[in-house]
Amino acid sequence: MGIIILYKFDGGKNIMNKDEKVCYCFNVTVGDIEKAINEGADSLGAVQQATKAGSGCGRCSANVEKVLQNY
Repeated sequence: MGIIILYKFDGGKNIMNKDEKVCYCFNVTVGDIEKAINEGADSLGAVQQATKAGSGCGRCSANVEKVLQNY
């Protein structure tokens, strides 16, 4: 699994699908990552601590970073 498209471009805005699964190892969605960010997670390590996303096989780490950068 490579980098998936998490955003759709719509009239100058990036729209995220909150139900889009980012981490299949731990069943973590974009919405779960956004919640972690809203609760103070500001790095890959912090998101991993809060959600476990990216801490299994590691394949989704780039997608987790993508959500962090674009939120």
